[in-house]
Amino acid sequence: MSERTERTEAPARARSAPAVMAMREASLRRASQLRTTWPALPDFWRHYRLVTKLGSGSTGDVFLVREKANAQQRFAVKMITDPNVYLDNEVTVLEALADGCSTHNLLCYVTHGTIPRSPEQRETVPVIVTEYIEGVDLFVYGRQWWRLNDRQPPASVVRRILTDILRALQYSHSLGFAHRDVKGENVVIDEAKNRAVLIDWAYACRNELQCGTRKYSGTPCYSSAARLRRGIGRMDLEAPPLSAIDTLQALQADAETIVQRIDSAAQLESKDFYAYFIDWADDLRTLTPLQVMQSGDMWSLGLTMYEFVTGEDAVPCAVADALRDARADRGTTLRALERFAHFYRAQRRETIYSADPLVDDLIHRLLTPFDAARITAAEAYVLLTQNGHGAIEQETL
Repeated sequence: MSERTERTEAPARARSAPAVMAMREASLRRASQLRTTWPALPDFWRHYRLVTKLGSGSTGDVFLVREKANAQQRFAVKMITDPNVYLDNEVTVLEALADGCSTHNLLCYVTHGTIPRSPEQRETVPVIVTEYIEGVDLFVYGRQWWRLNDRQPPASVVRRILTDILRALQYSHSLGFAHRDVKGENVVIDEAKNRAVLIDWAYACRNELQCGTRKYSGTPCYSSAARLRRGIGRMDLEAPPLSAIDTLQALQADAETIVQRIDSAAQLESKDFYAYFIDWADDLRTLTPLQVMQSGDMWSLGLTMYEFVTGEDAVPCAVADALRDARADRGTTLRALERFAHFYRAQRRETIYSADPLVDDLIHRLLTPFDAARITAAEAYVLLTQNGHGAIEQETL
């Protein structure tokens, strides 16, 4: 049996007391802003009953609530205890995708605002209310499958899950969005409706300017080379911060400047250093920022499906941990790790999924190392659906 190594979070780095206080004050300021700018929902607890706590995340806790008038109506409520700049962004994206959410395997938005923390308390807390999906995420689903069956999941299961994720991505990409954090933990297997649903749009970007200036975010070991280069390459080339760019014209001028600096670096740095950046220059010449981010979604999907069908981590745990640790150092260490990780993933298997040649070919195409050559969500969706797919089998996990 292929045992997956448990993922562990990188150990927290020690912070000074002043730094902790500054972070706490910034968090309180953000919370205060949300309480004043988000609409108040003072009657929320008159209509809903708290059922149970579903889990906790980096920004708050998620609870299951039920309508008092109709017990069959259940919703997920994210109570935000640590507001950050991505929460307004998440609401904006969920609202924009709401019209097609149920038919395109996306988490459906209901509302957002501020509510009393509990029926007995007056203190308010910002919340995002969405549909409730009963099930486990794809990472857990895959881990359970391999532990109990010790074989690759059947083609009908893999095709259905892959098709559902592609349906979500091709729809959101067609509206000008990029998810930027596709991974197994952000795909939920909906047991009631027998489908896979793409969730967590906090890090998404929309249009060329936003995708070109949004700072690096997401999960490093699922990120494409182009996304990692944007984060660390600018520092190596002493480029101005992305936050200084506020127009599309300025973004285009910045890209031209980066290309010029890369060309100049060929005269100053080693061959390996230059080879790392030349692909980035090619991206800037041939792809828009939105296309780079959307292509990055497809790379991340390839890694996600690789893990599901092989029962192995797409990146060796030691490399994944080093990538997380190196985010604080950036520079040479992260660049070397990124190059190794992408080579390792792309070259490690001649056959990834033996049960279905079409799916095997598609995963290989998703893991194409060059962004401009990678298959798009629309192309992959057509390729897979033209050949049909079955429903997710009711396996006992």
